[in-house]
Amino acid sequence: MSPKPPKCPLGRLHTTRVGAREAAKRGRTETGVIVIFPDMLKDDLEREFVNRIADREYGAATGSGGKGR
Repeated sequence: MSPKPPKCPLGRLHTTRVGAREAAKRGRTETGVIVIFPDMLKDDLEREFVNRIADREYGAATGSGGKGR
């Protein structure tokens, strides 16, 4: 039995750097989902703002998986 194709529009696109950004743009347009890539954050204030939202929604990051934190 083969795996089912993804239902999310983001999963159908290639995951190259350019493809991921296009997928994020398409996802925002089609579903309202916002993807923020680390290099989009211009300063420490923006980074802290996003990290606080992520901590509130998903719990505090643990281990070394949170690059740049």
